[in-house]
Amino acid sequence: MVGMHLSDGSSQRGQAPRGFTLLELMVVAAVLAVVALLVIFQLGDQVDDSRLSVARYELTQLREAVLAFDRDAQLSLDLDCGAIGTPFDLADAAIRTTLRSPAEAGFLLRSQRDIDDDGTDEWNFCDFDPEYRVGWRGPYLSGLKPAYTAVDAALEFDGTDDGTSAVLDNVLAIPDPFDRDAAAGLFAWSDTPDYTTPTYPERRGRPYLFFALGEPDARIVSMGPNGVYEPPTGDPCVPPAGSDDLVLCIN
Repeated sequence: MVGMHLSDGSSQRGQAPRGFTLLELMVVAAVLAVVALLVIFQLGDQVDDSRLSVARYELTQLREAVLAFDRDAQLSLDLDCGAIGTPFDLADAAIRTTLRSPAEAGFLLRSQRDIDDDGTDEWNFCDFDPEYRVGWRGPYLSGLKPAYTAVDAALEFDGTDDGTSAVLDNVLAIPDPFDRDAAAGLFAWSDTPDYTTPTYPERRGRPYLFFALGEPDARIVSMGPNGVYEPPTGDPCVPPAGSDDLVLCIN
């Protein structure tokens, strides 16, 4: 008689695979979290490095623009513009103050400009004279998008702070690539002088600053990633210790 063997289905081959325990899942999640943080920090460093590179490049563009403007201005000092304009000498402090703020970049972009909206142009440069090949040949900037903003009136053209608490608006400036929030009524940006409702409500950079134009220590400054200008304590062409400002001397 042939015997019969009944299987109860409990052989090893038929068992379901064992799942992960809670402890194993927690370990995997922790490892993934650490990897994600490392990736985020690495990407953050790359973004910061990229913006630093852009700022350095834009500083060189601004330097070349100032030098080109100054060459044309020097050549036009003896030009008789009559009623159409006046020569402009960056070394003349009295004329330089018509810019009102070190953040003003309009002189590189426009041959005339009514900054305070009083109907009178603060400057009206000599138009280019094709016969003598002298005069204003701008705009001297391309590829950098200007906009209107409001800045601290305390900032002087020599890079110092006079301690006042006023605000200058209608400043035509060039924002650096370090996006920051507007601060206490400053650094909101618009395509028009009326920026009650800013054209750019999102975060944008701080304006590049032009100091001591026409002087041996003429320089252009970006306020850097922290968006705060830190005046020099020694050589004006060298940021102070601990500062993240970027400084490029023109001469």
